[in-house]
Formats: sequence, structure tokens, C-alpha cells
Amino acid sequence: MPLPRSAAEGLFAVPFAEPFGPGLEYPMLGTCTVTEEIAYHSSSMAGVYDGHRILVPQTLHHAAPERRERLIPELTSGQTSFSFATTEPDTSSDLTAERMAARQLIGREVTG
Repeated sequence: MPLPRSAAEGLFAVPFAEPFGPGLEYPMLGTCTVTEEIAYHSSSMAGVYDGHRILVPQTLHHAAPERRERLIPELTSGQTSFSFATTEPDTSSDLTAERMAARQLIGREVTG
């Protein structure tokens, strides 16, 4: 299913609470169900959907309200997409294996 059609069908809004999405009682279950259905047709597209609909909402959960209000409508409409990358050679796709940490001092310090 092409991305614009997926957005028009409301699939990109599944994990988001109202007013940006349907406000499902179990948004992660809904997101996983949509991912599974997409995977029956294209595992590549399921990976794209999974990354956008699981990682991004969790990240935006910690963002400033004004950033959420600007970005979530763009995500649910399909106008904007995000990506992420791991930079540690031993982590591959296992994000829990990352050892890099950042902490704020007077400036910022990144270790790892």
C-alpha cells in the first residue's frame, strides 16, 4: 500500500491519542496489528510503518508540546517521515545494546 494511501486510510494516526489520532485504548496493539497486516503484503513496508509508528510516537511523547502539535499532524498526514540510525558497530538493530550516553553539564557531554 503506497504511503499516501496509507495516510489517507488513517493508518498513520493509529498510535496517536486524540486529537491527532483515534485515541485507541490499546494503541500499541492497534499499531502491531496494522504492521502485521502490512507485512502480509510487504515486509519492507511493514518495517517502514513499524519504525514510524512505534519509535516516533515514543520519542514525541517526551517532546515539548509545541513540537508535538507541529509534527504529529505532519506525520499522520504522511507529509513528514522520520528515520533513525544506530551508530555503534556492535548494536545492529538492538537499540538496547547501545552504550552511548549523554548528560547535560555546563555544556553537553556524550560518552560511549
